[in-house]
Amino acid sequence: MRIEKIVFLKLAGLFFLCFTVFSGYSAFAATTTVNVSSSADNWIDKGGVTATSTPSGGDESWNKGGMTPLGVGLTNAANKIHRSLIEFDLTSIPTNAYIASSTMRLYCSFKWPVDTANTIHAYKLLRDWTEGTSADGTYLRNVDSTWWHADYEVQWGTQGADLVGTDRTSESLGSVSISTGCMSGTGAVADGVASQHNWQLTTTTIQSWAQDSSSNYGMILIGNEVTGQLEHQFASRETSTAAFRPSLMVQYDLIPGTPASLGGSLGVANGSYISSSTPNLPFTQADDDGADTLQY
Repeated sequence: MRIEKIVFLKLAGLFFLCFTVFSGYSAFAATTTVNVSSSADNWIDKGGVTATSTPSGGDESWNKGGMTPLGVGLTNAANKIHRSLIEFDLTSIPTNAYIASSTMRLYCSFKWPVDTANTIHAYKLLRDWTEGTSADGTYLRNVDSTWWHADYEVQWGTQGADLVGTDRTSESLGSVSISTGCMSGTGAVADGVASQHNWQLTTTTIQSWAQDSSSNYGMILIGNEVTGQLEHQFASRETSTAAFRPSLMVQYDLIPGTPASLGGSLGVANGSYISSSTPNLPFTQADDDGADTLQY
């Protein structure tokens, strides 16, 4: 009889331990999908110049933050390189969300004649920049973000936001290779659906931006910068057709709050909750009459 009580108490104690660790952690709620429009975008233009110390006053000094296209690639002149900056405001996503997937969607509005694949990478920006308002045909110089400046007169670490570790990261958040599939230009498609291109972005970065909006400076899109007339332009947030504007589709689940009795942090692995907390040990488990106790 005593042996049976001891076995029962051990099992009860182990159950209590497991219950203590996992109590308060319910299953994921239904997955939520949100589509976030870009909050800022701009394309920056090297302008074909080779100056490395002082802007010459050409395209590299122009802000294009209010224009309808976002250019990425190399046009018809040596060093006429285009890159684009883009940011999404993720403050609508709860900070206790677990990001399951993140897809950036851009619509190609124009392409240059070369049909070779233009592989366009999205890199995480590490510093703040100002979009600007220079609209189509009204180029403004020496204001806001340009090839030279993150915000006039604050220069990038290297022109074109190219200094790794200061301006941007070296690791791509995601890439897409595009040859055709644009609404105008050589090989134009008839509708917007065929011009849609999706970047599957690294969820850890999107997760960090959702949890800490102050670290969200957006991304820079960098593509072909070697082959002439291999450039793609995408509809910006100033495009008149709202459906073609840049968007970020995020799917997330809500993570229940960490039980106050355990403290620590909460992570997710293979769909299961993992707590960094350790229950307070030892603890004592007694039977109903208090005659027998076990310590863990």
